[in-house]
Amino acid sequence: MKTLIILIMLTAAGAGIYYYMPKQPTLEISAMEDVTDFQLAQPQANEIIPLYGLSSNKWNGAEFRFQNISNVSYNPVTEASLLPANEWLSNEYDRDNDIKSFTGQVQKIITDSMPAKIGRWHSSVYLPIANELNLLSQSSSQRKILLIYSDLMENDTNFSLYNKHTFSLLKSDPSKVKEHFDAMQHLNNLNGVEVYLIYQAKDNCSDLKYQILSGFYKTLLENAGAKVTITANLTN
Repeated sequence: MKTLIILIMLTAAGAGIYYYMPKQPTLEISAMEDVTDFQLAQPQANEIIPLYGLSSNKWNGAEFRFQNISNVSYNPVTEASLLPANEWLSNEYDRDNDIKSFTGQVQKIITDSMPAKIGRWHSSVYLPIANELNLLSQSSSQRKILLIYSDLMENDTNFSLYNKHTFSLLKSDPSKVKEHFDAMQHLNNLNGVEVYLIYQAKDNCSDLKYQILSGFYKTLLENAGAKVTITANLTN
C-alpha cells in the first residue's frame, strides 16, 4: 500500500512538472522563389536552416514551407516540420536524429526546387505572396517569417509593371496599385509576421526599378502590420 501511494505521488509530481514546464516555441519559415526570370539571389539551405536556432535550443519546434512564384497564382507547396519537444521527457539522442532528419528534408526541398527551365511569359507575384502572408497571419507559431526571392515584377494581361505607365504609378499614385492588389486579395492583420524581400540586381536599371518596387511593398506590408527587411541575402 505504501509503495502504491509513493508511485501515485511520483506520478502526480511528474504530471505537475510537465504541466508547469513552459512550452518550447515554434519558428515557421515560408520561402518563395520567383522562377519567371533568373534570380541572382536564390534560397540557400545554409542560410535558412540557422534561422531556426536549433543548435542553441534543440527542443524548439520548426516548420518549413516552400513554393515557387510563377506565371500562375497557385503553385505546389512542399513542407517539412519538427515538433517542439519537452527537454525533461525526451531522449536527446532521438532528438538529434529528428533535427538531422528535418534539416535534411529542408536541404532536399530547396535542392529539388530548381525547375528545369527558368523563365515565363507572365508573372503572378502579389496574389501568391498575399495568400501566404494571410496563411502565416493565422498560424499559432510564436515566430513567423516569409522569405521572398523575387524582383516583384507583376506581369499579367490586365496589369503589367513592364508597362511604363503602370510602373510610373508606383511613384505618382501608389494608391492605385494598392487598390488593384486589394481587389485581388486583401491582406489580413500581419502583426508578428517578418518579411524578407531578397533580391540582387543585375544592373543599374534593374536596381533602380527594384528600389521603387520594394519600397512600395515595404510600405504596403508594414501598413498591414508586418516587419519588412529589404536585403540582398540573409547574411546581411
